[in-house]
Amino acid sequence: MAWIAFTIIAVMLLQHWEIHRRTETANNWQRNLQHYRRTVRWAVLLSALFVFASIIVFALDVYANGGLDAIARAKEFLDSDGPVSVLIIAFFVGIARLFAERALDTKENPLASIRELIQSFFASDSLKRQSSIGNLSQLSSGSQRDPWFAWLCFSLAVSIVDALLNPPSSEQSASADFKGAGALILWCFAGFAACLYVAIGYFLWVYMTLYLKLVQHHHFTGRAARLFLGGLFRDQLPRQCTVIGPISSGKTVFARQGHVLPFPHTIEPTSRVDIRTAPAAADDGTTLNLTTLDTPGENMGDHILLASTFRSDVLVLVLDLGMFDPEAMEVSANYSLANWHNLIRHDDAETVKRTISYMQGFHLATTRSLGQEFVHASELFKVRAFTLFLNRKDPKVLTDLLPLLQKNMPQLQQLSRDIGERLGVETQECCCIAGNADSGLEALDLMAKSTKLRLESSFWPGPQSD
Repeated sequence: MAWIAFTIIAVMLLQHWEIHRRTETANNWQRNLQHYRRTVRWAVLLSALFVFASIIVFALDVYANGGLDAIARAKEFLDSDGPVSVLIIAFFVGIARLFAERALDTKENPLASIRELIQSFFASDSLKRQSSIGNLSQLSSGSQRDPWFAWLCFSLAVSIVDALLNPPSSEQSASADFKGAGALILWCFAGFAACLYVAIGYFLWVYMTLYLKLVQHHHFTGRAARLFLGGLFRDQLPRQCTVIGPISSGKTVFARQGHVLPFPHTIEPTSRVDIRTAPAAADDGTTLNLTTLDTPGENMGDHILLASTFRSDVLVLVLDLGMFDPEAMEVSANYSLANWHNLIRHDDAETVKRTISYMQGFHLATTRSLGQEFVHASELFKVRAFTLFLNRKDPKVLTDLLPLLQKNMPQLQQLSRDIGERLGVETQECCCIAGNADSGLEALDLMAKSTKLRLESSFWPGPQSD
């Protein structure tokens, strides 16, 4: 029994090392995600097969009246208070502790987290959207090294050496005297419970390792990680989008995913980071689990923090096109980040003033990322692609400004590249598009596409971008 447990633990440690050694590059990203999903599938399958095999072996041993010695071995192990038995049991208890602390990502309501985790496997469509900055603050925290884990691995190694140097004698391995069929059946159930305990521990270990890899190394939110790991029989890959911009620019309308979630006609100002998830089609027609982080517009510093904390396969900066000044759009100097706030009309409206302050603050807050004496922008921010989205709240606005947008298209695209440079984004992954945030076709659905297709499929510039 001990050697079976040692073998399982060895497999677990090898999987832990194999998962953590993987790095993300542009060429292997989807292959890594598919490998993670296969790893979860195998963890479920192997756990189920282990339990099923245990049932068969113990049932046959009961039928043979203990002649196979399997129940006796289980009894010997469970009865023992030696270091090997204690350490193996402690190992799996520790896994449960780590899982509760790290893979549930909340200490306030663990039962709700367990319920949502189970739903991610069996009823992912019923997952409710999150709307809590508290959950977000915990997702990337936590030590990546665990002293408990290191010391326990050392103790297990010592126990294995001790077991090799002091093998059990033939008398120790003899069948136990069960004193009747009732005791035999009782210990059969005890042995089966121990095997079930090990199988569950193995699955929790694999799930927790993958969860932490997705959250701490790939910077997904806990919701995106749970949906991905729970999709055993789905092919969707996770994609995460962060929507930022000044107040009343249309961020919530953009991220609301109205074709999936019911949404009121009257939209209240966003007061917390809101996490929403829905399917969206990628370039090749495959379906992605697209998670959007909708941010309050009051504090630009929070937007910078989110961009540096959480993965953004696409970071979208939304501006209200209706606030643009046609005369200012004729001045080429206004398309630099130092002067881009001049593109906004100047009046006494509070939203206009705060939009100008936001744009000025964004320029100042991201200037430091251009220098490499501290840290490179690509290391500071977790942004893979950037889109400057000009939101036409009123269709007439886009009609009136379309000639100016066409005329200044090179300057607007360069402006998006300048912003992307400050976020560490490659030039070819930056673009400026215009459209209606209230339309899923023009807004959210485009976030699952590549930057090239985003340019071609948007209302503006559309195919003319070529």
